[in-house]
Amino acid sequence: MRKKNLALIAGASGVSVAALVAGLVVVPRLSPEPPMIDHRTADDLGVRASGEVRYLREFEDIEPNTDVEITRLVWARASAVAVTPHGVTGVGPSDGEQRWHYLVPGTDVAVGFPGGGEYIAVAHTEEGLFEDQVNEVLLDPLTGEIENRTVLSPAGETTTPEDVVAHGSEHSRLLFLKEEGQTFLVAQRRQDQEELWRLDPADLCGGDPPSEDDVRLASGSSNAYLSVLCHGQGAARIAALDFGTGDLVWEREFTAEGLDSPPELLLADYGTDYGTDTDAYARTLSGEFGSNYLYLSDKDGGTFGADLWGIEAVADVLPSPGEDTGEAPEAVVVGHPDTVNLTVALRGAALLVETGAVGIDEFDDHLLYEDDEQIRLIRDSLERSGVHSLNLVLDGLSHVG
Repeated sequence: MRKKNLALIAGASGVSVAALVAGLVVVPRLSPEPPMIDHRTADDLGVRASGEVRYLREFEDIEPNTDVEITRLVWARASAVAVTPHGVTGVGPSDGEQRWHYLVPGTDVAVGFPGGGEYIAVAHTEEGLFEDQVNEVLLDPLTGEIENRTVLSPAGETTTPEDVVAHGSEHSRLLFLKEEGQTFLVAQRRQDQEELWRLDPADLCGGDPPSEDDVRLASGSSNAYLSVLCHGQGAARIAALDFGTGDLVWEREFTAEGLDSPPELLLADYGTDYGTDTDAYARTLSGEFGSNYLYLSDKDGGTFGADLWGIEAVADVLPSPGEDTGEAPEAVVVGHPDTVNLTVALRGAALLVETGAVGIDEFDDHLLYEDDEQIRLIRDSLERSGVHSLNLVLDGLSHVG
């Protein structure tokens, strides 16, 4: 009778009788039901319009027509994407209607935009029989179609959904993993978690391991960027790493005596997903960092300036970057010098027009467009590019004050 009871217990729990008799096995929890995933592509919903959002002004005019709570609206790969607490949905530029959606109702999800907004990464935790796991999908921003699906196990302190989607590219993800008390930056292949390369942040601090709070990570279209505060050396280092190999592309060192945190990394390239909370130009021109920031070239890390700040009246009104004295700034804007030069001029001009510091009639028609019967200034270097456009902006700004 005793053996029969053990057999019944074993059959119900999936554990062998021998293991139960030996007293070595704890009966695992019953396999939980996976969350329901509501995924509909543009093709599923019969959406035929392209949904392309070409310019910044088109993106900023979008008003999502949905009852779903939206935490932020992102411009990713010429598409408008609404992030919600439970997933993402594509938004039509002309009518604000839903183009596609990927939702996990009742489950908190993490959403990231690897490759500078080329794709959408959506991840959530699922309870497993023995351990939890993180499920991640990579979505096409235009159609909502799944480009890649991965299950990461086990889910834990260093493989949370937020960590999984935060940094990387289409083909790889970047994670901070702890092993035997050490923390490493590890690049994994997205589809199978195979390790591609790893970096010990201590290598940037002469072998002295920095704390978690002393390391910042950002990923753009082609490089990953690390900002590290090395207390033992009184220095801050900013390094660009090749996504594919982890090789050092360039490195900058600044003195950082008494600094509490490493310089913040603001990426300003064409691929970066746009939003006022993440946009490098919006944050610096708003005065968030005062003048305690620098422009660094994404090619070699060199400091560069922008023609906008050569106009004294403009620099008196807007917070220009400080001089490179060798001391660590509060933030660095990393981007292509030509792109930054034109974009900051366009964005700065638009701000000065809004505040009345300069009239819009001071700018050439080439820089203007009509919206709701109002004449407005173009603010996007994707829409107006080249030296000719830059000179027209600077000419208009010469009338400030």
